[in-house]
Amino acid sequence: MNMIYDAAIIGTGPAGISAALNLKILDTEFIWLGSRELSDKITKAECISNYPGFHRISGKE
Repeated sequence: MNMIYDAAIIGTGPAGISAALNLKILDTEFIWLGSRELSDKITKAECISNYPGFHRISGKE
């Protein structure tokens, strides 16, 4: 089965997650390439105050 995507996201860091959230909100077909684990940049963050949909959240959350 061949799939046609509107977008491709490469990476599971902050930019990749933001892109995936926005594309999902827009009901866009996309493929997301990267590790199953989130980037260390996110998991090591003590506090994220501008993550889409959350006021304040830790990287582990």
